[in-house]
Amino acid sequence: MKPWIGLASVALVGAVILIALTAAVVIRVHRVIADGGLGRASSAAPRASASALPPMSCSSKPSTQRAVLDRAHARGKESEQLRAVIDDELASVTNACEGPQCAELRQKVLSPGPRGHLAVRRRERARLSSLPRAPEIQVENEPRVLRRLEFYTQKSAGRALFAETLQRCSAFKESIESTLTQHRMPTSLLALVFVSSGCAPLVKSERGAEGMWQLTPAVARRYGLNILPGVVDERHSPHKSTEAAAQYLSDLFEKFDDWSLAFLAYDIGPLAVLTRLDDTCGDERPSFWDLADAQMLTDEAIGGVSSIEAIALILANLEHFHFTNSSPPPQSTMIQRVPANTRLSLVARAARTSVNELREMNRDLQQLSTPDLAHFTLRVPKRDTDQPEQTLLDLIAAKDDSDLCVSNDFDWGRERFTSQMARRCASATR
Repeated sequence: MKPWIGLASVALVGAVILIALTAAVVIRVHRVIADGGLGRASSAAPRASASALPPMSCSSKPSTQRAVLDRAHARGKESEQLRAVIDDELASVTNACEGPQCAELRQKVLSPGPRGHLAVRRRERARLSSLPRAPEIQVENEPRVLRRLEFYTQKSAGRALFAETLQRCSAFKESIESTLTQHRMPTSLLALVFVSSGCAPLVKSERGAEGMWQLTPAVARRYGLNILPGVVDERHSPHKSTEAAAQYLSDLFEKFDDWSLAFLAYDIGPLAVLTRLDDTCGDERPSFWDLADAQMLTDEAIGGVSSIEAIALILANLEHFHFTNSSPPPQSTMIQRVPANTRLSLVARAARTSVNELREMNRDLQQLSTPDLAHFTLRVPKRDTDQPEQTLLDLIAAKDDSDLCVSNDFDWGRERFTSQMARRCASATR
């Protein structure tokens, strides 16, 4: 056989193999696109096996972004603010976005598509009856909750962590519970603050959530909080952020009619929860634990909700679990309206306190003057005989600059601004 014939045969075989491989790749790409592309190909949560949860016959659902959004809005009651949050959530993953963070966000939010819907099998669980008191939110006798309960009440590390958090949260407990009560919300929701931030007003997360209630910028703004970088971030105000969080949680409960699902939506976003619910089929509504059993949630999300419900049980039964709180009562404060661009030192003088104390009470303010915002309020010490708002207006009208002549730790309620200090101040400001 001539050499050129052998070479031609090898080339022909190679070409056939290359064509076959190319066809296989093309078929695979088309299957990924047909399955919903983004969500199917890169689902963040592992799917349950067919043997564990066999697929049921579900009507095909369009997987376009518009269809996903329409179905999300159609489920449950929805306020204007929550509707805007859901729209923002979809926009954040569908607008121009590149890089691994964007891909991860899309995996978390978008539905896997119309194929492979999982059948969720509800399992009735007995309610907890072994504790003296039940929290206002419904907590099921779920092993994952009981494991967290055991950690916080029986393990030395868990007890120490809970006791430390209980001590820190005591400064805000009365105010938070009062706000929740005003909104007709369960005071057990204090447990969410324990888990999300440990009652640290300035804590920040990697995903951009900040403050005691760990609100993202989008949610915070939709629920009325001001965020101006370097000027003010009202997520850092325990009082203002609690007001916004109470409204948001109320809307989430109205939407899902289930506190566990509301907590999940608070954590990963309402649209992310709605698309997971939309990816199930059956006559009964799936619960949070159904989604968890179907492997549709991350371990972090399951652990967060489990911890919230376990801590709600503990807060309702502090004496039973031998927890005590000996912290002194927090300082009594009041809300004061302050004109825009007013020096904090002038407010401190009117309120008979110090600039440093005012900054401690108003951690949302990031500069030494009030922002250029209408109807801005500050927290000031509450004193029965004082009228700090009128006093402040009088000082502004008098153009008295004595506040500029003292340090930020000078307390106008405890220290005396002497005539000698006034003379030195007058000569310095001429």
